[in-house]
Amino acid sequence: MRLETNIDGSPTVVYGDRGRERFVLPRGRDDFVPTPLDPHNVMRDDGTPYVLASLEKIHELVDDVQERGQHPDWLTECVRSSLMASAMKRCEQNSSALVRHKANVDLRAVDEDFERTYERARAGVADIDELFYLAAHPKGLGAVEIAKISHPLDWHATKPMDEAVGAAIEAYDGATFIDKSIDNRYKFQDVVKDSDGNALAVVVGRKRDFARIGNLVVVKRSSLIIRLDDNLDEDQQVPDSLKLSMKDALAEADTVKGSKAYQKYLDEYIQSIAASTIEPVLAAQIGERPSWIAPTATSYYCKATDRQFPEYKIGRGDTGRLRTEVSNVERERASRPARVFAGSAAVGSRPYSLQP
Repeated sequence: MRLETNIDGSPTVVYGDRGRERFVLPRGRDDFVPTPLDPHNVMRDDGTPYVLASLEKIHELVDDVQERGQHPDWLTECVRSSLMASAMKRCEQNSSALVRHKANVDLRAVDEDFERTYERARAGVADIDELFYLAAHPKGLGAVEIAKISHPLDWHATKPMDEAVGAAIEAYDGATFIDKSIDNRYKFQDVVKDSDGNALAVVVGRKRDFARIGNLVVVKRSSLIIRLDDNLDEDQQVPDSLKLSMKDALAEADTVKGSKAYQKYLDEYIQSIAASTIEPVLAAQIGERPSWIAPTATSYYCKATDRQFPEYKIGRGDTGRLRTEVSNVERERASRPARVFAGSAAVGSRPYSLQP
């Protein structure tokens, strides 16, 4: 086995006996880094494959919640199952997207800067700016996850991720944040039932357009559990009207279970009741949200409506001078050391116009 190491921020690569490359994840990463684009060829520095390591992390998080003894076992196991299914789905989707991209894009024709950024994303070490670049580039992926975190039943855990994504977006000219009450899309994900067939909880997915940067859209997605059981204080239980409505909808959907109509019916039902039942709860301060609704995971991804992109606010133009009148966040970012990519000169001054 041959190991290539570096100190310049590029991914470390291990070559196995058959010449197969594997990326090594560095230690000390943020909790909210996205899934590598090539998850099945990434491992921790102790040799544990990324996919297995991510599942181990989920077990640790859920076990920690379970050990506190504040929630019934069926709920924590529901969270565990939901998070594991989501993690595996994201890994497979990334792998499939990578295969499709390689089949449709001639990577021999890209410039070195794109190639290095692409490799960093494959290894799971690309930063948010680089992932924006990969989504927007004419030979890029078109859509890519930029941040994610598993946070079982904990509303507070997303704050560092939310702030990092917001700061990255604010650094671009013309970036706009989208009203959170606009165009929230819901989907049914799962239902948990007891041994008698009674529904205990419903898992739903929520997406909303979070921001626009030129023609790039940043989307925030969340997974939520809605409890239908009676094992909560009275003022924390789901409203009776919503409980009865959901149970009726589940019973109706069961008549076509196993067909595409089942998912379609429940998707449309959840969407129809979300604005009047779920959204008001999410609009409240975290400490004021009732216990009948709780999160499991949150992530952000970006997608290009076309491949045009505005200039990065704090980048240097042809004159090499920083733009003026930048915000405090931008000033702090401008003072950071230059980024360095593998085998290249420092590119921290890169304008990030994201043009080819």
